[in-house]
Amino acid sequence: MTSIIKNQILKHLSKFAKNLTADKINISTMRGEGEMSNLELNEAVMTDLLELPAWMRITRVWCNRVTVRIHWTKLKSVPIYVSLDEVQVAMETCDELRPMAAAQPAYASGGRYGFSDKVIDGMTVTVNSCCVMFKSHAFEASVQVSRIVLESKSPSWQRSDLRMTRLRDPDRGEVLIFKELQWQTVKMEARSTLDQGLSPLRLITNQSHCRIVIKKKINDCSVMGCRLVLILDDLLWVLTDEQMKAALHFLDSLSGLIQKATEHSHQVKAVRKLESLPEYQAQQNQSTRRSQGNTALSRVFAKYDVVETSYHLYSDRIDLHLCDDPGEGRSCAPELEAGGALQVTFKQLELDYYPYHLAYGDRRHWVRYGESIPAQWLDQALSEFRSRLTSLLLNGGPHHTRLARAPPHLNNTSPAAGGGGGGGAAAGPAAGPPPPSPHRSFVMNQLRKLMSAALVVRINDFVIYRVSTSQRKTVLKEFVMGDRERTSVPGQSSSVHVEMTYFYYPGNVRFPVPPPKAMVHVNPVQVIVDPVTVLWLNAFACNLTKSLTASGGSASPPYLDLRLEAIMPRLVLETAQDYPLQRDRPSTLHMQTTRLLICNYRSPDPTAPGSLAGLTTCLERLQAGEMAFGSEFPARDSDFQMVPDRLVQHTLGKDHVQPCPADVVASVADFRHGLPSDLLWEEPRDVLFLHMDPFWADFYGTSAVRHRPVPLVDAIPVSVWVYQNRNKVASAREGRVAEQSALLHVPSLVSVQLNHFQYLFLLRQLERLTEMSAFLTMDAERLLGAAGSGSVCVSGALPQVDVSLLMPCLLSSKDSSGGDLSVFPDSSSVTSFQEASLMQMRVDSLTEVTGSITLPPDEPPLSAPSPAVAGIMGTSPSANHTGHNSHNSTNHVRPTTGTPNATPPRNRTVPMTLISQASVAAGSSPVGQLSDLGAGFSQVKKGFNSFLSSIDSALKSPDDQSDTMSVMSDMSSDSDSYVLLNLEMDRAGSESVDPLFVVEGALKRVPSVEIASEVTEDTHSEVSLSSAMRKRDVISALTLRLGRVEFVQQGAGFDSSVKVLLRHLSAEQCAAIGWDEFQAKFQLRTKGWQGLDVATEPCNIRMRMDSTFVPVAGQRHHKINVREQVKSELEVRASDLDLGLMMSTVANLTDFIEDEILPAPLPMELHLERLKVRLTEDRPPNNITSPGVVPLDLSIPSLRVTRDKEGVFTVHQTADAGNPCRPGDAGSSASRVDVTSSFNNPGGGGGGGCPPAVVSELVRLRQRCQLLENQLEQRRGAEERLQYLSLMETRCREAEDEAQGLREEKESLMKTLRYLQEEFLRLDRAQNRRADPK
Repeated sequence: MTSIIKNQILKHLSKFAKNLTADKINISTMRGEGEMSNLELNEAVMTDLLELPAWMRITRVWCNRVTVRIHWTKLKSVPIYVSLDEVQVAMETCDELRPMAAAQPAYASGGRYGFSDKVIDGMTVTVNSCCVMFKSHAFEASVQVSRIVLESKSPSWQRSDLRMTRLRDPDRGEVLIFKELQWQTVKMEARSTLDQGLSPLRLITNQSHCRIVIKKKINDCSVMGCRLVLILDDLLWVLTDEQMKAALHFLDSLSGLIQKATEHSHQVKAVRKLESLPEYQAQQNQSTRRSQGNTALSRVFAKYDVVETSYHLYSDRIDLHLCDDPGEGRSCAPELEAGGALQVTFKQLELDYYPYHLAYGDRRHWVRYGESIPAQWLDQALSEFRSRLTSLLLNGGPHHTRLARAPPHLNNTSPAAGGGGGGGAAAGPAAGPPPPSPHRSFVMNQLRKLMSAALVVRINDFVIYRVSTSQRKTVLKEFVMGDRERTSVPGQSSSVHVEMTYFYYPGNVRFPVPPPKAMVHVNPVQVIVDPVTVLWLNAFACNLTKSLTASGGSASPPYLDLRLEAIMPRLVLETAQDYPLQRDRPSTLHMQTTRLLICNYRSPDPTAPGSLAGLTTCLERLQAGEMAFGSEFPARDSDFQMVPDRLVQHTLGKDHVQPCPADVVASVADFRHGLPSDLLWEEPRDVLFLHMDPFWADFYGTSAVRHRPVPLVDAIPVSVWVYQNRNKVASAREGRVAEQSALLHVPSLVSVQLNHFQYLFLLRQLERLTEMSAFLTMDAERLLGAAGSGSVCVSGALPQVDVSLLMPCLLSSKDSSGGDLSVFPDSSSVTSFQEASLMQMRVDSLTEVTGSITLPPDEPPLSAPSPAVAGIMGTSPSANHTGHNSHNSTNHVRPTTGTPNATPPRNRTVPMTLISQASVAAGSSPVGQLSDLGAGFSQVKKGFNSFLSSIDSALKSPDDQSDTMSVMSDMSSDSDSYVLLNLEMDRAGSESVDPLFVVEGALKRVPSVEIASEVTEDTHSEVSLSSAMRKRDVISALTLRLGRVEFVQQGAGFDSSVKVLLRHLSAEQCAAIGWDEFQAKFQLRTKGWQGLDVATEPCNIRMRMDSTFVPVAGQRHHKINVREQVKSELEVRASDLDLGLMMSTVANLTDFIEDEILPAPLPMELHLERLKVRLTEDRPPNNITSPGVVPLDLSIPSLRVTRDKEGVFTVHQTADAGNPCRPGDAGSSASRVDVTSSFNNPGGGGGGGCPPAVVSELVRLRQRCQLLENQLEQRRGAEERLQYLSLMETRCREAEDEAQGLREEKESLMKTLRYLQEEFLRLDRAQNRRADPK
């Protein structure tokens, strides 16, 4: 009996072990136990069993002790237990690829899937320790794994009966086997054999799980496919830059073998995989596929079916720490002298690899994939490829011109879905069905066989922390992080979704394939610019690049279609220090966009962003200017080309990297014998396109406005075309072209507003960025040599730029403004200031266009008026309600692309303008009647306000007020209070979570939502909160309108230049305007812009500023003094300019541009020609006897002003070619500056036509007339206001009468209600008496 059992065991185990004899097996027949020692396993069988890649083989497998336990009476339900004590495995790389494993494994029974196969597949194997030694020509590695357990599990990955660990479908003839592999710890170490100086690479992981689903054929036990899922526990990995170098060297040494093995697998293994794909089988025999799946067993089998082979990795959390070793690889920055460390955290990382996927097949069976945006991009790309290929091969002609090509038919019909060749013709650009061709079936069959290898990377959330140094040991702060909480991204959406797709045909077939594609979709992410972290990352990357370059690594990028889309990205600039005493100074600047698109290929749709039509429009805009192809100032011979010739050739389609496909396909013989796989890869991939629609910038952290956003740049669409010059030899022949040339295209108005404290913030940020740029250049040149000194050229043409400078108002006192004049609590943009009054003596109207009320400074603001009063005042209740709560929102409303709650809303309502009587009195006229009239107005308004308050309290109950007003507590935030519930997840329950990835609660995708048990309404301080948010500030605004602006910023090494040219310049001023009124007009500027609306004559202003950073001796690890080490020179040439400015604006400008730090003198040179400036005094005179002022006209025919390094200005004489001045002439002077009064002699004779007494009398009379006109205009305004006030009083009396009637009606209703209540009680008592038994 014992010998028979030994022979049976030997029969099956001999497939796995070598030199195994019966005398080496010790068994106990009755107990079902056996033991073997010093067992050497079969290397070939183990290689096939583990399905190792073709570039790797096992050379030796040895085990010191094996224990087997068999339940003889329960072989169908209880597995065989095999325990191995210590296992040693030796592996090595192959010089030549080994033959691929057969479909039927060597250890299989060879027949149908029977009892013995079930027993072998159901075995449970445990290994105490396993040591794997791996040898390569470049490195040696060792992997130690402890406590390994391989056992069978149910489809829900629970321990159960052995018969429940398999799913069998007789209709399909397939069986699914579920296995789980667990281990306790893994220790990996790799050392280089070529460079002993490289540090060893080490990694230690905790307990992990590997779940395997194997699908076999019942007929021959061949493996059809498998799904392998590796689930890692929380992982912590610390890497230095030397270890990163070692890891990159190891990967580089294996890259060649891996590439050969992949190609070999596509030729051999992919053929067998293609035949097993259900979608391909459905093409061959669709009727058979439709008849399956009717039984319950088939439906369960389909639920867990392995449609195609796939490999998955999941980790709930990975913490990666990067450190730099001491040496030359560290940055020159003084903060990084002692080195630094960077921490990267990934949460819920998923990697999915599908090596044998049908390119036009469905992806619904992919694990937790769903309908992703990259999948839609891929479908569009495949449809375009199919259309171009069929048009070229079947229609016999090249594709259409790209600028005239219509958008492709973006249908989801794959070539596999249509019978014959009709599907391919429908997607082609040619109209009508294609002509019959003998090659159509061949082409369509090839397209049906097109396969792809797809790698999907999904990260649910991630954080890259700032670099920690010895000087910064505080709490970790974020550098790059997902912005899911702020934007309320749904829980099932990943922060980062990456798809890498490579296309091929199975077998040794040559036929055109689409280019490889890399598609990235990023949900809201926030980047906080930290110079120390940027410098550390740059030095770390340069050090790795230097190591790869020294080892002979390839620097040429592969041909790849790249597309990246980021939703609501945000770039944040933070202040270096706090300014607690400057309440109006922002702490951060947020630059953000609704949608960021980056791609390196051109869209076939001429209306889509990134098409050649868009590049043509950008080049036409630049060509319409003067700087693109001109050589006049500010251009110089040594400058880079503003528009590289390569971009012009790219627009015309003359920069193909290979011949046109129409010239390659010359005969039918070429068609059959094989076409190159890169037949359609003719377009270059060195032109990147960036699109931001829209882009805007806001200031945050201003304590005076409770940290609400304050705008800098209003929303505009921005497109950038970047040419990466990799061929320096060709660029030397064509001209000087920068390594990175960028063209900026903005088709709309650029609207900017700025105040003094924001100006200081930008100056400090510019200094920080300049210092960071200098250190970046120093590190790159020191680590990479000549390759590190890159060059950049950024240019663009803007149709119009409006810059509004907001300054304090000099025509009103501070007491009348109700607060700090520089506090600006909200944002938006302006069309025009023409309707704003520029008069000194301004008496504000009682109400604005919105019907809001102007209050005296000593009266408290009113609460939100009732709907009845709002109707009486001629406004809607919603308008007044919004006006009182116009600053309760924390963020701005920006256009979004279908993303709900993407950004918190910005209030766009025009609030009240509050300009008090004191501000009017400060600049009042000497005429005394107006001051008495203003006092009468104040008394009338006080009574009118009290009257309105009484009506409001009578008609409005507290409940009504709480229902119509929106009150937000100061401690709450609009952006953080949104909770998005996924109803589908709640409905599906636990079934929506794939059990394949669930390990003891490791997967926590949907956080629990706390449900409130009680809701209380916060009704405190409704009036005080709305009053605090209403701004009564009066500001002065200067809007500079710049038309047809061209600019170029170029830099190479430590040198940089900025060139600017503009053709229109006008100034619009408002000496006194309410902040809310300004914002209401500011928001309409961009929306209502339809083209250049500058009314002035064209001017010619050209500027050039050259800067050079001069490093000092021993600059490394020393702080840079930007104001001393950056040498700059400014040259300005202006001509044909006519400006009009008010003296209050000029006085404000001197305070506006004043820096908080004494700057170094900026050497400059000014060339002025035909300049006219009118200065108008609008400030109140100091003397009460002043008769008024007259405008001052300044005319400069020609002037040159220079400033040296010491700050000394020098005015030089310039020769006037049209009217030369001789030395003896009376008109000769050092500078031709003519100052004339606006009240010149009417005769124009230069003052010689009239006596001086007549002239002085004429001036006095004109001044008197001007004063009388002003008084008359003010009288008319006062009369109109009195009439309006009388009308309002009449309406208020009517409202009071109506309110009295409502009160009487209310009293009547209350009496009726009391009577009904009494009747009800009486009837109730009577009924109770009748029902009471006596």
